[in-house]
Amino acid sequence: MKSSKASAASSEKNLSVALVAELSGDIKCASHQSGQVFTAESAGPLRSYNSTTGLPALFADRERDKAVTALACVKGELWAGTATGDLAVYNLANGELVVKPFLAHKDGVFCITAAHTGDGAVVVTGGADFQVKVWGPGGAPWASSGQHHGAVKSLLWLSADAVLGVPGALWSGSADAVLFEWADANGDMKLGNAAAEGRALKSGGSTGAAPGVSSLCYVSTTNEVWAGYDDGKMRAWPRQGGSATASAAEMASHKGTVSSIAVMGVHVWSAGADRALLGGYVRCCLRVGWALWAFNSKNIK
Repeated sequence: MKSSKASAASSEKNLSVALVAELSGDIKCASHQSGQVFTAESAGPLRSYNSTTGLPALFADRERDKAVTALACVKGELWAGTATGDLAVYNLANGELVVKPFLAHKDGVFCITAAHTGDGAVVVTGGADFQVKVWGPGGAPWASSGQHHGAVKSLLWLSADAVLGVPGALWSGSADAVLFEWADANGDMKLGNAAAEGRALKSGGSTGAAPGVSSLCYVSTTNEVWAGYDDGKMRAWPRQGGSATASAAEMASHKGTVSSIAVMGVHVWSAGADRALLGGYVRCCLRVGWALWAFNSKNIK
């Protein structure tokens, strides 16, 4: 894991680590809400952790042959996507299943996020089938798009900003090396005509084919979307118009895929497959209050 000052070159000198706790667990993905951190393990179960004490509890048991690959807390519910392409919804208060598993994507769900329309929250998923899909309450189909030509690995929702004069927008990153910004001008998240509602951003790799987009994060102080790539670099894109900013383009970050990015204070923290500092492949990291939770292939820190 490394730390970079926003709109500056990557530097490990900025990194200051104060390890509060180390917990066991082979975590695939995580999400958080209301002082609880929810995780999915390779062995199957969903667990919750008290974000203050770190104490774990079994949230929901699951079938071992359908590993959860993406989680998102949305308005009192936990949405879980699996490697087989199913989606299921749980009540955050008691772990009860409120929407039974249903097929959402062919071959796997890779990312989930909440978005907001005039009617409330909807849920957006990306999968191995190149699709971005939007779901309404109870998992009802809302909209879908086949704009990408590779697996959709990351999603980011940005609310409308009156100061910048921009509508809400959904950003999707894919293995096809395209970062797509869907401008939700109508406030309905219908993902209509791509040419009318969005723009495709593609950055060439330093060698050979362009790298896929693996992670996304919004840096509000600079109004930039920071994207992590499979070539170990990060690139910063302005929220509206233009191309990658010169000061942040082609930032060397990791020796392998940048698996997660999080903003902590004035720094952007990145984690990846190169096992930097944390001793394992960091699958994801979350900012929970003033703490950063990092989940790698060996433990939780």
